[in-house]
Amino acid sequence: MADIDAKHLQHALGRLAGAVKEGKFGDVNSIVFSLSQEQGTGAYSKQQAMMLWLTGYLFADTVFVCFADKMLVFTSKKKAEALKPPTEGSPIPCEFIIRNKADKDAANIKKVVETITAAGKRVGYLVNKRKLDQGPFLTSFYAALEKSAELVDASEQVAVLLAGKTDEEVAWTEVAATASSLAMNKEMKRSLLNNFGEPQPAAHEEIAAGVRESVENGKQAAKLKLSPHDFEVCYEPIVQSGKRLSLKLSVMSDERRLKPGVVLCSVGIKYKSMCANVGRTFFVEATKDQEENYKFALEMSEVLQKALKPGATLGDAHAAVVSFVQEKRPELVDHLPKTLGFSTGLEFRDSFLTIKANNQHKITANMTLCLTVGLQDLKSKKGEYAINIVDTVVVKESGVEVLTAKSKSTWDHCSFEFDQEEKETTTEDAVRELLKDEHRPKRQTTTSFASKEDQRREHQKELGRKLHEAAKRRLENEGDVSDEEEHKEEIVAYTSNKAFPKREAARLKIFVDSKHETVILPIFGIATPFHISTIKNTSYADDTQTPFLRINFATPGITTIRSGATAGQPSLVYLKEISYRGSAASIQAAHTGIKNLQSRYRQLERERKEREDLVEQADLVLRRDPNRRLVLRDLFMRPNTHKRAQGMLEAHENGLRYSSRKGDNVDILYSNIKHAFFQPPEHEVQILLHFHLKNAILIGKKQHKDITFYTEIGEVQTDLAMSRFQRSERDEYEAEQRERRMRRKLKQLFRQFFEQVERETDGKVQFEVPNWDLGFPGVPFKTTVHIRPTENCLVNLSEQPAFVLPLSDVERVHFERMDFRNRSFDMVFIFKDYKRKVQMISNIPMQHHDHLMTWLDDRNIKYTQATLPIKWNRVMKEVVENYSQFIEDGGWSFLEDEDEEEEQGEDGEPIGSDKEDSDFQVSEDELEEEESDEEEFEDDDFDDEEEEDEEEFVDDEEGESWEELERQAAEEDRKRAHNQHEERTSRQPSKRPKRR
Repeated sequence: MADIDAKHLQHALGRLAGAVKEGKFGDVNSIVFSLSQEQGTGAYSKQQAMMLWLTGYLFADTVFVCFADKMLVFTSKKKAEALKPPTEGSPIPCEFIIRNKADKDAANIKKVVETITAAGKRVGYLVNKRKLDQGPFLTSFYAALEKSAELVDASEQVAVLLAGKTDEEVAWTEVAATASSLAMNKEMKRSLLNNFGEPQPAAHEEIAAGVRESVENGKQAAKLKLSPHDFEVCYEPIVQSGKRLSLKLSVMSDERRLKPGVVLCSVGIKYKSMCANVGRTFFVEATKDQEENYKFALEMSEVLQKALKPGATLGDAHAAVVSFVQEKRPELVDHLPKTLGFSTGLEFRDSFLTIKANNQHKITANMTLCLTVGLQDLKSKKGEYAINIVDTVVVKESGVEVLTAKSKSTWDHCSFEFDQEEKETTTEDAVRELLKDEHRPKRQTTTSFASKEDQRREHQKELGRKLHEAAKRRLENEGDVSDEEEHKEEIVAYTSNKAFPKREAARLKIFVDSKHETVILPIFGIATPFHISTIKNTSYADDTQTPFLRINFATPGITTIRSGATAGQPSLVYLKEISYRGSAASIQAAHTGIKNLQSRYRQLERERKEREDLVEQADLVLRRDPNRRLVLRDLFMRPNTHKRAQGMLEAHENGLRYSSRKGDNVDILYSNIKHAFFQPPEHEVQILLHFHLKNAILIGKKQHKDITFYTEIGEVQTDLAMSRFQRSERDEYEAEQRERRMRRKLKQLFRQFFEQVERETDGKVQFEVPNWDLGFPGVPFKTTVHIRPTENCLVNLSEQPAFVLPLSDVERVHFERMDFRNRSFDMVFIFKDYKRKVQMISNIPMQHHDHLMTWLDDRNIKYTQATLPIKWNRVMKEVVENYSQFIEDGGWSFLEDEDEEEEQGEDGEPIGSDKEDSDFQVSEDELEEEESDEEEFEDDDFDDEEEEDEEEFVDDEEGESWEELERQAAEEDRKRAHNQHEERTSRQPSKRPKRR
């Protein structure tokens, strides 16, 4: 644990004791607060806030008692040793009582309770509102205290005490607000713009996860030149679009894909435990009434800010906004949310200090508030929508200061539209343009380095030539690689007249025939059957006098469950939608029946597709001889069929069988194993065997190609078993020895098992061992993992899902964002099968670049590199659809040409990466500003203010150092190259959304 700030602790202790003395907690003689293990890991609470405010850390199973003239701390010996040094010399003396587990703290609890009651019977405390388990120690303590004293809830008074921030706490909140604005502008907004024009945009939760990862990876911290360990998200970032927009703080980003229209976003980041929050509403192709309502919401926000004055009440501020709306737009009063903000700080949202009607709590100077101005349940010709404008502010004597003002909320910054007259450039031209980069910094290299680079470059040219020749031969032998026309299965509702339900059809009512997966609809007096796959969706409304049901059909050009549902024929006319009116009961019954049948049919179709893709496996030949049994016991499996169910892995004649204790069997044939891995426990808490299969097998109801069998080392179990007792040095030494013996034993058992499997298969199944020393961090899926090479693959086997990339499937590798001012870069693996989606590993630290280039060259894998990213989905689609033209145009030569241009400096010398040549570095966010083709989306104002703000966080030196001069020169080069890039791209039309 880092040292506790003694000055901060003593100042907070003085304020707390003074509040008790002045009666700010009511008529109490002392105040008690504590934190259990469960409370310390849960959501925000007053207990957490008090502990962080006082010490900066969370001390579990510790009781703090503050009197008017002293502090009493009841805790363990180790925690007391951490708390004693910063309290020495404090005007408010601290007394420590050490826990004694021999008698379960009975004597000491009695002593502490007597000390508390001696000062007075009325004791303030913080109510455990979430009813979390306090553990045996705190449960016993509060039970004894309740018998001897009168406990008074002081939560509201504590909220008022913590609302007024010190100048240092306001500065921390300002840093958190700046980081939140950066995340909103540089991550959230950019991600939205990149997805608006895509045919298949990302899901809300994917965009939110990307913003969260940027915080976890320290992007905002790097921009502010602060430690990334002090930054953390306050909550999961929120992205909402489409229908069901909500202004509630508890809303979560869901799996639905982003839809243009109205998008609500919010990001909250805390710095040194101080929270800040920013939220914006973005519009694409907005209507006039949406623009008017948004601008009015901005006016509401200004009115609210002006009403926040020291001495006024929170209810007064709320009333000012309501009066303004009643005067200007009375029709919007019913669309106001109940609260317009809340106090924020160590606790993200203080439930006592909310801006709502009749709240009599006074606003104080240095109070930080999160303003949530919004309008909900609005309607336009495009449907229902909502508006939300969230800012973090601090109340000063001179007025309100908006800390998140750098994330601009004006209409011009939050509205976008598509220019329909713009033409899309060809994929190849777009790729060539993206790969152009004329502003990489020149770096000098030594003669030996240049020699190695020359050799590697020549080898790469030879590899590229061979690959292109092989591609030509493949074109001659196999022809075009584009997909053949898919066979469209014809959908049939009834195979014969006998199957048609004549009796039900004669009623001329909507009838759902679940047996034949058909809906019979009366049309012009004729019962007409429609297979459920031909129905796109239904909508039901009962808010009118006569309820109605609208049925929308899947017509050609609309994606459906099965392609045969809309197997278009030019001579046919398709019904797009139909509506029925009737009684509420009948209409609702029909709507429910169709929805249930659709849900069941979709589930059956998913299972059918899973079964269709499966390759039939041979039967496992069991080994009957008990003397030849080869078994590993007490293993877990991923993916698991039952939660935490152990089982055993046994080798048989032609494969392996895993049998769980729940009775489930999973068979893996040796002939179906493409790669096998053994990961020893040297750097992990698990030891495992992993199998990457040629053809997926069905586990449960899902297909899987990667299966892991593992067991955990006994360290965790040992610690839990010993947690009730005070461990001596001898106990810890013996535990370490037991763990070492267990590791050796497990390693020996696993090695014996897989070596025997290798012998029995005559080497057809070879187990590879990941190399930890050659590994590197990267993001193959959503989170950063440690990726390690094996003899034939790149793998990460410890995390779920497992990542296995066979190098035999890879044709070439492309490095993206290869500007050495960057902190990280991306690797893109292009497979030999061009129909297969490329695999990207992103956010690899730049120091691994040279090592990876050498490793790929040693593996005879062709690589190229560029400073700008490529939209690979479009590129690969173009390659597959026009393969012959792609080969005639030189194939991947456009990547090689770019690579050669980047590897040569202005004087023709190769560009290296020696760190001693230049210390200048630019964060990823700044580089993305240069690389992006979003000319329409330039936050120049934000960046100008950013440079001014950096002076607040960086100590300046007198004069200009060589580093500063070099930085200025590089910045001028960057701007000049960026202007040239703008001139080039401005000549080509773009389909990206423009700001209004």
